Amino acid sequence: MLKYALEFIVSTGSVVALIALPALAEGFSFTVSPLLIELQGLPGGTLPFEIAVSAADTGRTGEFTVSVMPIRQDLSGNYKLALGKTDEHSAAEWIRVEPQAFTLQPGQTKAIRGELTFPRQFRGGAYAAVVLQLKPEEGPSDAARQVIRNEFAVIVEAVAVTPSIRPDLYISSFRVLSAGQKGLESYARRYGPQALILAAEVVNEGDVHAFASGTVSIWDAKGRKITQVPLGSGRGVVLPSAAVQMGSILTRGLPPGEYTLQAVVNYGGIRPAITRQKFVVGESLLQQAQGGRGVRMVVEPETVSFELVPGASRFAALRIQNLDKVPITVTAHVLPLVYDEAGNPNIEDIKAEGSSAGWTLLRPESVTIPPGSARNLQVGVRTPRDAEPGGHYAQVLLAARPEGSGKEKTPETQLSVPVYALLGKDLPAAGELSPLTIQESEDGRFVIIGTTFTNRGKVHVTPSAEVVVEMKTIPEGSEGAEYVGDPVWVEAARLTVPPTTTPVLPGGLRNLGALIQRPETAGEYRVRVYVRYSTGSTLMKEAQMVIAQSTSKEQKTPAPDATGSDQRIQDR
Repeated sequence: MLKYALEFIVSTGSVVALIALPALAEGFSFTVSPLLIELQGLPGGTLPFEIAVSAADTGRTGEFTVSVMPIRQDLSGNYKLALGKTDEHSAAEWIRVEPQAFTLQPGQTKAIRGELTFPRQFRGGAYAAVVLQLKPEEGPSDAARQVIRNEFAVIVEAVAVTPSIRPDLYISSFRVLSAGQKGLESYARRYGPQALILAAEVVNEGDVHAFASGTVSIWDAKGRKITQVPLGSGRGVVLPSAAVQMGSILTRGLPPGEYTLQAVVNYGGIRPAITRQKFVVGESLLQQAQGGRGVRMVVEPETVSFELVPGASRFAALRIQNLDKVPITVTAHVLPLVYDEAGNPNIEDIKAEGSSAGWTLLRPESVTIPPGSARNLQVGVRTPRDAEPGGHYAQVLLAARPEGSGKEKTPETQLSVPVYALLGKDLPAAGELSPLTIQESEDGRFVIIGTTFTNRGKVHVTPSAEVVVEMKTIPEGSEGAEYVGDPVWVEAARLTVPPTTTPVLPGGLRNLGALIQRPETAGEYRVRVYVRYSTGSTLMKEAQMVIAQSTSKEQKTPAPDATGSDQRIQDR
């Protein structure tokens, strides 16, 4: 366990662990691009891709073989070649590459063309590695026989897209470790023995990979929140059926006392993975790991929604299934529901205007469920007679612990269920966009376009966006006459941003962004972002940018429309 904690903390990324670029072997230097291939298509579809291998002009020639191999993910999040092992999410047998062997002369570039074909019945994520192997070299003849192998892997992450696929993450264990513990001496040397290591193990039981990121909040014995730190691991990717460690380090440690922590792992969707537990820091620091495994439960439906009138009440059943091997006790309580600008829900009891938390009822508030069994918990909303029309929101936070553990230090697995109370029909939806922001990525290869959507309506919405980039061109005039008309805008890129995975509540904000490849042609460009958030409602914002000959880019002030306010148009 301690070994794993060490690995995830020092991990720098799953792909980097497999690929060293540029590569150098006995004076032969070459580069491989890209390092990661991401594909999306439909079941039964074929997706092409290309890998470029370039040799430096070192006077040496390299001989390569190309093969496709299955991969697995270890606890540190790194990809490993799974020699001879395949599973239901392996794409190794569906990928074809050409050529399978080639020779690379000094200064030459070779393209490896591949294609992945999904079986018609396949759904979800499929993964493999295209492995380039340089012809083995033999070591010095006067020494023991030594063969030097140079292998480089390009990872393929492919998704057969259907509406039903999704990742399903839960925190299987959480532990608080001390750098002063045996086995973590390297941490003690680097950060000091007072440092605390927070380690979560997340498991993906879904059918497609997830991008996970999280936070750990810590409260002292008086209930005061004293810190919040990020929880992560490399790119944050968790493959289906894989378990990955996510961690963080409190380098200064904590004063002696009892604390409560809550770890929240967001991975898309309306339900983050949550665990909560107590731990104690003694006068002589932590002497052993605290915490342990979480429990596994499934709750349906994912969201509870009621259509109501003032003074009415309605109830619905939450079905809680215990997938653990021991009985679990589930306790429920109600919190306001608020999403931050990234779409992540709050898991703390905070004030929220228009919340229905005070109207939400639970019957019962606690249930004990035998292993493999299910129990229902009734969730209801009773609205006041003077309730304002519109959407009102809350969430039921379910906290589960193994029955009989009797230890408050055992992690508490938490799961939230949003509850929508909609008063009135045809509730008006309205929104607005902030001015566009345009930035260049650090490596200069991409342009990042962003805006913020504000829900000004009375009901939640799920906005989607379309980004259109057009290049300004001036038609050539006829002989002896100069063209003086309007410029012509020629489409250079178009990108669709799917609907947000969590809704934007009334009064809420949501950051929307798109990443497009930097145009290769220098010139002036017009960027338009169309955001749809309900039937027939579209917002548009526009800005202009200049792509210079060099890698630098100048951003101009966003061009306002005629009235200086948001431009509203109908669906095109």
